[in-house]
Amino acid sequence: MTTPPPPSAVILKLSGDLYNIATENAVLVHSCNTRGDWDVGTSRRLRELFPIAYSRYRTHCQTHPRASLLGKTLLIPPQENEKWTTGKKQWIACLFTSHDYGKRKGESDGIVEATKGALQDLKAQLKELGWQEDGDEDYGGEERGGEGVPGEIWACKFNSKNFGVEWERSLAVMEEVGLKMFLVNDK
Repeated sequence: MTTPPPPSAVILKLSGDLYNIATENAVLVHSCNTRGDWDVGTSRRLRELFPIAYSRYRTHCQTHPRASLLGKTLLIPPQENEKWTTGKKQWIACLFTSHDYGKRKGESDGIVEATKGALQDLKAQLKELGWQEDGDEDYGGEERGGEGVPGEIWACKFNSKNFGVEWERSLAVMEEVGLKMFLVNDK
């Protein structure tokens, strides 16, 4: 599958199933809590498709003080024995944007602030792994990334459903941080 090049804006919007249309070595970005639960929405689907990644996330949450995780990202590399679930090796980026979920999720302002920190942390981790921030003409395609190097960044409208944050606020933070992402609107 050849991915269309993004426009000069930070985001290229597509419709479909994030897990099926994201490319090999893609980084699948989602927001999550610091409790270690992937029980609803995108997180639940990730748990079903990537149970080993979920186990790593849960262990990470259980072995670190919850307050230290907020505004950070856990970047989980592809797990060889999970490739069969999507047919591709894919990275999982867990943006820690809330301490909890449901009524205890926190205020939108705090979630937006944590999102900014988590996206900045993600960008720094990607660069440490050799990920290149390209110009528009070089961005995308399955050739991006390589063994041990993350490829394209793909996301859904994180924070908007389960954490109740207006999508435009998270989008503004994404644009401010400057990570190019393919945004997928679920069908």
